[in-house]
Amino acid sequence: MGLFPFTFSRTFDQTGFVLGINEESNDIVAINNFNNKYYSNANISILGTSGGGKTYFMCMLGSHMLFNGYRTFYLCPVKGHELAFHIKSVGGTSLDFIPGSFDCYNLFEIRPEINLDAHELQESSSIIRGSLLAKKITEIITFTQLALGEREFLTSNERNKLNIVLTNMYAEFGITSDNDSIYLNKSKGILKRMPIFTDAYNAVSKHPELRRVLSAYEPFIYGTFKNFNGPTNVSLQNSAILVNVDEKSIGKEMFPCISYLGFIMLYNLVKESRLYQDALFLDELWKMLINDLVGEQVFELVKVIRGYGGAAIVSTQDINDMLDNKWGRAVISNSSIKILKRLEGGEGSECAKVCASLGIRSEKYISRIPKLKQKEALIITPQSKILTLLKSTELEHICFVTDAEGLRHRIEYMKQHNLSL
Repeated sequence: MGLFPFTFSRTFDQTGFVLGINEESNDIVAINNFNNKYYSNANISILGTSGGGKTYFMCMLGSHMLFNGYRTFYLCPVKGHELAFHIKSVGGTSLDFIPGSFDCYNLFEIRPEINLDAHELQESSSIIRGSLLAKKITEIITFTQLALGEREFLTSNERNKLNIVLTNMYAEFGITSDNDSIYLNKSKGILKRMPIFTDAYNAVSKHPELRRVLSAYEPFIYGTFKNFNGPTNVSLQNSAILVNVDEKSIGKEMFPCISYLGFIMLYNLVKESRLYQDALFLDELWKMLINDLVGEQVFELVKVIRGYGGAAIVSTQDINDMLDNKWGRAVISNSSIKILKRLEGGEGSECAKVCASLGIRSEKYISRIPKLKQKEALIITPQSKILTLLKSTELEHICFVTDAEGLRHRIEYMKQHNLSL
């Protein structure tokens, strides 16, 4: 979205994208979360209760970022269908990571990765370099633990043995700790054929001490999740990608490992190139953070993603679950920008808890947050707190709404204007 000349104010960044109008000064609110003059990182946390317009705002934020040249990736465990129309309207790609889907991302595929730009990182951030194979094996072991469930934990002997088995399996495909070994032709960017679940299952089956790992892989060989047993068959070249990891379709037991699969796919996309600036939207993030293995990796992403030219945009309507989780609190504190939608008010309420955690003491904001309308938000930056009237075009509004009345209006609008998607 192009910007026109306007009187500068503390709410207006000429390099940024428009979000709306400052309700107090009537100035345009435009931010650029990648502007390191103002922000130590590009991360954004969005907090709002159910029905408060969080999904609408995510669509608007993603749309405005997309039209300013960012790539936008979404991982949605709840109500992914509500974002699907927006993704389709901008020519994006929607993927269903659910049983029986035709969409497959190969867990065992190793993708190239650029070096971190250390200048973009906070001093406290660790810089991860090293073997792509070692990182992939760590991801596979984490996935395996998640597939086993919360009640069963891999022993150190099982983890070590699985590490060796996987290393030997990749060696049979000509892939070693030499990062260039993933290429069939590096100059043309052509990767070697990668293992799939069948290969891992066959390799593990030779080791009786890994029978629990074998059990974890069986749904992906013989069961309803066998659609993930194959090479990646989806295009990842689009600038807007939605990964729907619908918890109801997946089931509670398998949800952690499938959502983790979507997470590593999108994060690996961010790490592949510095030619783009990427926004990785992680909706209802707390659902992933309840597992410490994933929580640690998500927090590491939040700390280092700027070094890859990316930003983590995290959101939740389950405020207590997010704030009561050590990883959730760490993610929010490592977000330079916080955006509050409507929260339930009163003593001991969500609003009181959030305001206390963010150091908001002014009664002006504490009393206003529970009254925020769908197209209003409190934007909190290191420099200011901005009550904002969100602005979108009529067509954008049609694409973003999720309530029944809005959906009926969308149908009528499209009929009147002879539009179809």
